[in-house]
Amino acid sequence: MTTSASLREYGMAGLVGGALVLVGLVVGAAVTGEPYWAPLRWSAALLGSEPALIMAGQARGGLSLPAVVVFGALIHFGVAIALAWVFFRIEPSVRTSSKLAIAGCGMAYGLGAWALMNWIFLPFFDFVMAERLALMPGVFLGAALGYGAVLGLFAARRAC
Repeated sequence: MTTSASLREYGMAGLVGGALVLVGLVVGAAVTGEPYWAPLRWSAALLGSEPALIMAGQARGGLSLPAVVVFGALIHFGVAIALAWVFFRIEPSVRTSSKLAIAGCGMAYGLGAWALMNWIFLPFFDFVMAERLALMPGVFLGAALGYGAVLGLFAARRAC
């Protein structure tokens, strides 16, 4: 596989997995009474915390809601693609002959990514999102496992 084809595959796996995570977070946000764009606002909070949570027009100097949603989407999908790239870099070292085992490795990777995000990255770099996700831990865990399964399925499709 050429380098450009590999990059397209990593990118597509990251986008599909990231979309699955976003759908899960949107559903979780709706259950907790938040608007559907709230997960993207939480992601955008990485840029400066509170301004990302201020709706357009409610504070002078705050970002508009469309800008916050765009920045949140760029951050969310950028992280999803970067994590997919890491997975595809380490995945050949655990290659087996079983597509199911490769998909399982993807889910294990998703679990590891969830643990790193939940306990290390978010509390230090995006406490706003960390606080919101603490309200729906099962949704975030399920979304991370789904993300890993998507990566595993992309890898299994390529491997066998």
